[in-house]
Amino acid sequence: MIIDYELKHGTVNIIGKGPSQSLIVDSVEGQEVWSVNDHLLPATTLHWDIHPQWSDKRIAHFNLQTPWCGYPPVVISPNMKKMIPNGIVFRREEVKEVFKREYLSNATCYQLCAAIHLGAKVITLFGHDMTGDRDTVRWEQPCMEYWIGVAEAKEIKVIIPEESNLMRTNPGGHEPYPFYMRHQLGMQP
Repeated sequence: MIIDYELKHGTVNIIGKGPSQSLIVDSVEGQEVWSVNDHLLPATTLHWDIHPQWSDKRIAHFNLQTPWCGYPPVVISPNMKKMIPNGIVFRREEVKEVFKREYLSNATCYQLCAAIHLGAKVITLFGHDMTGDRDTVRWEQPCMEYWIGVAEAKEIKVIIPEESNLMRTNPGGHEPYPFYMRHQLGMQP
């Protein structure tokens, strides 16, 4: 088992900090809402913070269960469990055993992997627009697209807003500015 957690709903909303997070219009009440890093949301059902560089302030925050969240964060490895005793352990070493490949470049990839493993029927990816620092995107986007492909191969519906650069190409070079450039230049999508 990669993670000791049971989905409460078949839809997992994985929310990032990008511009498309504001496009969530459907009610997420009763659905899974997974936030990441320093982006806690009032509707969060499970918070993910896989970074081992913990400050004393962050450790104290996560050791006190946030009242509106109701769930501890997911941590990356058993040795982080010593720092955050109420954390849920994500067993990265078991990913290769379950999926035949361990390809995890960012927190969202961990979330996608867990949602697939736990049997999600629908995954939404709002706020994961891949419009930021191109060096970061260069490493993260292919991995996220890999896990989206794994989900779709397992017939899990993956919802990606049009504003996102995930699963996009520039066929024939017809679009003069890819979305990330239009966003940075203040142009309409």
